[in-house]
Amino acid sequence: MANSLSKVEQIAWEEACEAFEASNVFANNADVYKPDAGFAESAGQTIRIPYAYQIQSSTGLDVSSDYKDITDITVPISLSASDIKNASFTLSAIEGNVSHRVSGNMLAAVRKISSDVSTDVANTIIDKGALVGAETTALTTYAHFAKADAMLDEIEAGSDERFLYLNPRMGMGLANELGMRATDNSRDHAAYGNAQLPQVASFDVFKTNALKEIGADSVTTVTVNGADQDSDPVAYKSDVTPSAPSNNDIRTQVLTVTNTSGSLTNGDVFTIAGVNRVGIDTKTDTGQLMTFRVISGGGTTTPTISPAIVAAGAYQNVSAAPGNGAVITAINTAASSPAVFTTKNAVRLFASDLNVEALAGSAATVLGTYTTSSGLSVAFIRQGTIDTLATKYRFTTWSKANVVDPLKCGLLLPSQGAAI
Repeated sequence: MANSLSKVEQIAWEEACEAFEASNVFANNADVYKPDAGFAESAGQTIRIPYAYQIQSSTGLDVSSDYKDITDITVPISLSASDIKNASFTLSAIEGNVSHRVSGNMLAAVRKISSDVSTDVANTIIDKGALVGAETTALTTYAHFAKADAMLDEIEAGSDERFLYLNPRMGMGLANELGMRATDNSRDHAAYGNAQLPQVASFDVFKTNALKEIGADSVTTVTVNGADQDSDPVAYKSDVTPSAPSNNDIRTQVLTVTNTSGSLTNGDVFTIAGVNRVGIDTKTDTGQLMTFRVISGGGTTTPTISPAIVAAGAYQNVSAAPGNGAVITAINTAASSPAVFTTKNAVRLFASDLNVEALAGSAATVLGTYTTSSGLSVAFIRQGTIDTLATKYRFTTWSKANVVDPLKCGLLLPSQGAAI
């Protein structure tokens, strides 16, 4: 669609598009999924996408009894009208005489919706990322941050791109740790002089202010209530009720617990005694306790947790199912702002277009549409009224972050009661 902008608006729009592109780091580092908008609407804005295939192996000459049916695992991702992100403002005919009011507010609007996209991605990982490490001190050293890399390697996450996000104080701490070394190299000079952070382990490192705090849990005695609470992932079948098959989303399951003193709350990180992580392909016990998240049902005896506990089969992710009475230990014992890490394919940013072209001929004018390099569409719409000689401006984009593989993203928590 051809733009229909005044000279001031045209320049401001071009600057705004550049600003959105430059600040859209989280979207650029996520896997953007943008199906045909009509198809997405017909599907109710919920689409099941494939989960990475895993199969079992065998040994020996005769494999006649080793052929297994594949399990076609899919996970749902969704988008709703509430995920439309907008930034808008109004200028009177008098206020509009000052050109920088138009350009300045346009830039501010685009920065705001870009920030909203970043915050959505960050918050989704903070709420649902299953790999969690903790330290008893602030996060400043290579060993602190490389722990995330080690966890991804232990579960055999593959060679997909890896990203690490630090809040400004963490970035300052890491730069200080590098800059105070008795060395003379460009990396440490850049860290000290420009706060430029180098790659850490396999991660590209970014500073961001979009990381929310994760709360503290004072749970002291919670145990597993009932043995064999593991999951057998099954393929989704649309011709049966949602409760049958009982677990067609490998990301979550319900765990029955006994709350003797305190309870798990939504967002908590916890371990279960005797339940370790295993490698995706080798199924080797890493010797490290699996970390789980409470997705919903916190405060009850039947919280929904992530990931599902899969103790056998091609999709096995733990060394054993938890035993009856197994002790649950909360990791987030102190409120803190975490470091966030992810792989490129762990988060799917479900994006769609809005049919703003339908506004043609109405009182509103679509001044421009822009598709970022990551695939997000941004629309710029103007509407004026002769009654008050005021002009409304609206910037809008539509996207929703979904964690498709909770075992390939997670958190590093500083200042906790124990390191893990």
